This record gives sequence, C-alpha cells and structure tokens, in this order.
Amino acid sequence: MAIGSVFKRSKVEGKSKRNMGLVKACCILVMVGTFILYYAAVVKGALAANEMMIAINNETVLRDLFKNDQERQSRRAAAALSATDSRPIPIDDTNELPARRLYARTLVGILVDFSKQGLQYRRRFRQLFPLHPNVCSIGELQDPTVNTLDCELVYTFVVGAGMTNATSAASTNSTITMRLNPPYLVPSVAKVCQAHPDQTDCMHSDMTLLNIAENMNLGKSPTWFAYGAHISNKLGIDYIAKQDTDTILYLDKYFRFCRTNLPPAPFATDIFSGWFDEKTYWPPTLRSSTVKVTKFTYKSPITLYVQGQFYLMSSDLAAKMAKAIAEHPTFSKQGYIEEHEDRDVSSAVLLGSDKQLHFILLSKKDLFWQHRVKVRLGQRFHNEWGKELARIKQHVKETYGANVLKRMGERVTANSIVSK
Repeated sequence: MAIGSVFKRSKVEGKSKRNMGLVKACCILVMVGTFILYYAAVVKGALAANEMMIAINNETVLRDLFKNDQERQSRRAAAALSATDSRPIPIDDTNELPARRLYARTLVGILVDFSKQGLQYRRRFRQLFPLHPNVCSIGELQDPTVNTLDCELVYTFVVGAGMTNATSAASTNSTITMRLNPPYLVPSVAKVCQAHPDQTDCMHSDMTLLNIAENMNLGKSPTWFAYGAHISNKLGIDYIAKQDTDTILYLDKYFRFCRTNLPPAPFATDIFSGWFDEKTYWPPTLRSSTVKVTKFTYKSPITLYVQGQFYLMSSDLAAKMAKAIAEHPTFSKQGYIEEHEDRDVSSAVLLGSDKQLHFILLSKKDLFWQHRVKVRLGQRFHNEWGKELARIKQHVKETYGANVLKRMGERVTANSIVSK
C-alpha cells in the first residue's frame, strides 16, 4: 500500500512538472509575441513619421518654388482678357513659362452638340462641376478676377459649330469635319449663336465652338485634342481629356486618381490613360479594315484602343497625335483608317509618339465615372444625377467645410441662371 502511494505521488509530481513546463513555454511565447508586436509598432510608427516629414518637406519646397504662380497666372489672364473674342482665347507664341502647381491640371472637353438633349446635359454638368473648389471652367481660367491657382480640372463644352459663311445667320453648316491646324475656333461666336436661338447658353464662357461641322467619328475628337495641345502652354495645361456627354464624372475619385498617378509639368510627358480594350475580339465586320493598320506598324496590327467614355493624354502626346494624323500617309484623306474615332486616335498616339509611352490602364473597378446616363432614360437620368449631386455635396462639406460648400453653391446658382 505504501509502494502504491509513492507511485501515485510521483506520477502526480511528474504531471505537475510537465504542466509547469507548458506554462513556462506559454509565458515565453507570449513575451516573445508581445515584443515582436511592440517592435513592429515602433518600426511602423517611425516609418510613418519619416514619410510624413518627407511629405511635409516636399510640400514646403514645392510651395516655396511655386510662390510666384499667382502673379504669373494673373499676367496670363490679363493678356487673355484683352482678346477681342469672348470665346477661348486665340493663342500666340509666348516665351512665358506656364505656372507651376503642386498637382497636374487637366483640360476636360465634354463633346456635346446644339440640340435639346445637349442643352439638358450641359445644365446638369453646370450643377456638378462648380460644386468642387478644384474645378473651374475654361472661361474662369481666363478671368483675371477669379483665383484659379488651385484649379486642377478645367472643363469646357465642345461643339462643332463651323459654318461655310460666318457673315450670315442663315449660313449652312461647314462640310469640314476636322481641323488639325489653326484656326480651330469659329470666327464669330455671335453669328453662330444667332443661328441657334434655342441654345440659350451659346454665349457662355465655358463653351468651345470648333470651326468644324458637328460630327461623330469624322474628326471632332482629333480636332479637340489638337486645339487643346495648341492652348496648353498658354493656360498651363498638363493633360487633355475627352468625355462623352452621357458620362458622370466622380470628382472625388477623379482627383484621387490624378494626384496619385499624373505628375505635373515638366514630368507630364508621353502619358496615355483610360479604359483600354482589344478590337480583335470585335466581330470581323466591325474590324474589317484593321489590316490597313499594318502599313505603319512594325510586325503586327495595332489592336489596343481606349474607350471613349473618358480618356486623357499628356499635352505633348496630343500634339504628336494630331501631327501623325495630318502627316502620315497611311491615314486616309479625312484622317481615318476605320472611321471610329477612339480607335484611330489610339492608333495615331502609338504612331505619333517618338518616345516610350507610359500607359495607365484602368480596370473596371478603377473607373472614376459612370457611363450611359442618357437623357432618353427619363426619370432614371434625373435620379442618377440627383444621387451624384447629393453625394458630391456631402463630400465637399466633409472635406472642405460648410462655408466652402456654401460658396460653391453660389457658383452653381450663377451658372444655372445662364443656362436656363
């Protein structure tokens, strides 16, 4: 019996020792884990502080470097104001450098027409764009009384309004569908507006009236990019964009994309961005002339193209694109291969660039816009616009404050009065 008790006691003591060992091991593991987490937090905090200091130093240096921008911008705007035409200014050669900014500036051309639907689209855009403090119209950019130093998105409504005889209000529309050299704008805005009395916003300073016939797929997009490149130095434009009328731009997401991916001048060169597609997947009847593209490619056809909902390119690339269409013998007399503007603009970009291109290819989840919001949708059109207007108002209020939102609301009212 004594032997049994000793055996049982030794067995219990063995279990206790094992348990104590496990407890010690667990304590050691907890201590090691705590130390690792503490060390990781310290390192992470140090890196974050370092990045913050670098960002602060960079911003300080840049702001010191750009402190004279407001004066430069005022001088350019004053020169613009002396122009005789109230439309976007005719550009002369100048040796003055464009203003430097912390972020890139993009000129967005919304391609519209002189129709009842076109007028409805413009009214909606004028309710959206003036809500954001980093957005201005092309007219505001040229107004010396408006502070546009922080303007990162410059919008304008692009209309083909050329007439064969600008001296008569009854003149017929021009048959020229594309211009790749000056003069890009109509010679008389007043005559054009007289011929379109139903377009009550025709004289608005945010309108760009191209001296071509209104068209789709016959040269309007290349003309717009050529004109944008032509005025880019004068207005300090880094990028030029084309937007469809049925596209709603999400402004907060757009600025997040631009500030992350688009460098300002002098680094804004040879950049092409949008939602790209492959035209080889289209039915053969829609790509029947693709083989013609092989004449100016190295070994295979150019099949990559950007969809026209919204896309942009650096100003230098826009100039190269226009030059390629104007000078390259492969393009037809009208300047087209497939007569599909988005495809042929893409081909001309690839053909015209003399350097390595920097593509920023957006995935569907990266898109900062909503497409196919058309007037013909009726109430859904108004619902979609209403939701976006409410959302961006909330964003501006949370980001910039209620006072800024109130001031932006006054801008919206001023623009709405003109477009009624």
